[in-house]
Amino acid sequence: MELNEKSPDALLDLRGMLALAAVAEFGSVAAAASRLGWSHPTADHHLRRLEASLGGKLLERHPRGSKLTEFGLIVAQQAQRTLTLNTETRELATSWLEHRAQRVRLGVFPTAAGLIPAAVQLATEAGIDLVVSLDETVSLRAGLEAGDLDIAVLFTAGPRTSNRNSAYTLRLLRSEPMLLATPSNHPHANNTAVQLSDFAADRWAVGASDHDPVDSEIARRCEMAGFSQRVGMRSDDYRVILQLVAEGLFVAAVPASVVAADDPRLRLLPFTEPLLHRDTVIATGRRDPAIAAVISALRQAAGEVFRAEHLPAE
Repeated sequence: MELNEKSPDALLDLRGMLALAAVAEFGSVAAAASRLGWSHPTADHHLRRLEASLGGKLLERHPRGSKLTEFGLIVAQQAQRTLTLNTETRELATSWLEHRAQRVRLGVFPTAAGLIPAAVQLATEAGIDLVVSLDETVSLRAGLEAGDLDIAVLFTAGPRTSNRNSAYTLRLLRSEPMLLATPSNHPHANNTAVQLSDFAADRWAVGASDHDPVDSEIARRCEMAGFSQRVGMRSDDYRVILQLVAEGLFVAAVPASVVAADDPRLRLLPFTEPLLHRDTVIATGRRDPAIAAVISALRQAAGEVFRAEHLPAE
């Protein structure tokens, strides 16, 4: 990026952005000034300076008050992102100066939470301040896109596709088979593999969030088999799901890693033609030494956790 040194407005006034974001949130210049602890003339000065820098009207000013123009609304959204980045930069700098550690924000989907303890320990040993949050895959993707996360451990399902056109670098941690859990007294419980049409009349237990990759793939396959999946329950707790399947209430697709022990009330059938798997992947859009160190820590943690589960890692 090149800055034009002859133009004093090449760098926008953060105070103007702060005032604009406050007007958008609180509804007027007077309210914004009050919440910021500024005088009305000070807030208006920074808003006018921002208008001059951008070359467009941000506010429609009237004797009884002001309101954002359409242009002002657009700029206010971007201003809020800029202010958020400014805050994050300050926090990162403070963390580095106080702890000599670079902050990395990591999101993990709940059933991969076993990776967190070893990853945090390894990252700390590498001098990295690792901030971790648990969320569903859909929210983790949104967090990456919004810049709220640096790395996400999420999962995909269905046929593997090329990552060539992805905005993120994906690294496979493990691939595990998906199984159809049915009650042992189900008419098709002794099948050698899943024929989805045999389960058209059953109610399914699915994930709590919309657009879950596994659920979407199962629903797509049901449609191809000639029926619409009947959803009877939503939950992200596989232990609860398996318990209710065992009680004869539902059928459900579950990853092999959540089946802890044999239950005579359950039957687990493999998906075939095509195989259905759940891939646990690391996704990131950044490339720097701290990100590389956290990815290395996650891969090492995955090797330990997945070996304990007796499931294949990458």
